[in-house]
Amino acid sequence: CYDDPLAGLTANICDPGQQFTWHFDTNDFAVTVLVQPAAGGGVFEYAPDIRTADDEAFEAIGSVLDGDRSLVHSLDLQPGDLQIFRGRHSLHRVTRVAANSCPRHAAIFAYTRAPGVIGRLARTRQLFGRALPEHEQAERERVRSDALLD
Repeated sequence: CYDDPLAGLTANICDPGQQFTWHFDTNDFAVTVLVQPAAGGGVFEYAPDIRTADDEAFEAIGSVLDGDRSLVHSLDLQPGDLQIFRGRHSLHRVTRVAANSCPRHAAIFAYTRAPGVIGRLARTRQLFGRALPEHEQAERERVRSDALLD
């Protein structure tokens, strides 16, 4: 399980004009369900297993961030589609939702192999606009299932 009190189950909503930029997850893997696709944009893109627990793969990540699409896959998800995804090792994003589109909605269930993993304080504040005492404690303890950067 993922012990983060804010991020174990989230409603991921991307409104018109918004996007989720390239990132890795704190959790090891997630089960996601697309509830409502955007009418334009809002495409899930990922570079599968671009890094490992032993290799941050900064050069490969940099090439994706610089626009190299050779490692990037796109999914044409439909309502109800479920995916099991290794977001800790796979760089991923949701492209910008078109300005005239409906919002994109997805449910995300997050999981970790190691107990006690909780999101870092700064990232939690960035994602949720707040943090809880559990996040402050986790920042001191730095419990992770690997040594990768978040």
